[in-house]
Amino acid sequence: MVNKYEGRIYSPSKIDLVREINNAQNPIEVLVSKEGLTLPKSVLVIADGNGRWAQEHGLPVTEGHRQGAEALKNILRNFRLLPAINTVVIWALSPDNIKKRPVEEIRGIMEVMIESLKSTEEELVAGNGRFIHLGERAGLHQALLNAIDNATTVTANNMGQKVAVAINYDGQQEYLRGIQRYIEAKKQSGEIDSVISMLPSDLEKEAMKFIDPEGVGEIELMIRTGGEKRTSKFGWRINGAEHSFPQVFLPEFGARDLAISLADFSFRDRRFGGRPNVS
Repeated sequence: MVNKYEGRIYSPSKIDLVREINNAQNPIEVLVSKEGLTLPKSVLVIADGNGRWAQEHGLPVTEGHRQGAEALKNILRNFRLLPAINTVVIWALSPDNIKKRPVEEIRGIMEVMIESLKSTEEELVAGNGRFIHLGERAGLHQALLNAIDNATTVTANNMGQKVAVAINYDGQQEYLRGIQRYIEAKKQSGEIDSVISMLPSDLEKEAMKFIDPEGVGEIELMIRTGGEKRTSKFGWRINGAEHSFPQVFLPEFGARDLAISLADFSFRDRRFGGRPNVS
């Protein structure tokens, strides 16, 4: 059986699971019911395909973004049913998007984000989830910054699933600016000379407190909707991630699509450069 999402060849056990997901009224419940299923601890969703979906349906691009935002709300609701996944990252907007797309489209995207953040915040509060913003604040509209700050503040003490929304985010930029902040802190404390003698692994461990202060960490599974097979400079967080590229535009990406991507991950052999165990 060929996975329509990625052209993978499924093993018999995977075929059975995918068939069960496809036939289920609630596909996520299928995953919940499976003991011993290996789910990723952290998932990135690269939200792509809104504009192409709108074009196919003869609608304004802003309507595509609006429908994509609704799909993301449902995606987050489904993730909340899977407590084994402790971190969800949504990449909603990159610096390249802001620079290269029409001003009217970016304005529309930010307006949709403001609306979505309000309802997402309420659901996070109810579910003990924590909101985190990744990305640069410069260049974002003040109303959007206010919505980000409010969601961050009201969920700051929640201990449940982390939901990090990457808005105006570039992973390489994040890494380099974190290193800059680390070096500046060492200068301020008079400890800059100690950096020279540090082992690279120790240096990175210390600097990571400035690169990733919220502890979002690295991603185990990256899902990019829309069918494009690239990572678009998301950067260091996905260095060791598994990739899933469903051929579905974001507005049409539902629970079944999510469950299949997660099920596929559970059957992957993550060797990290080693060899499989042979008994």
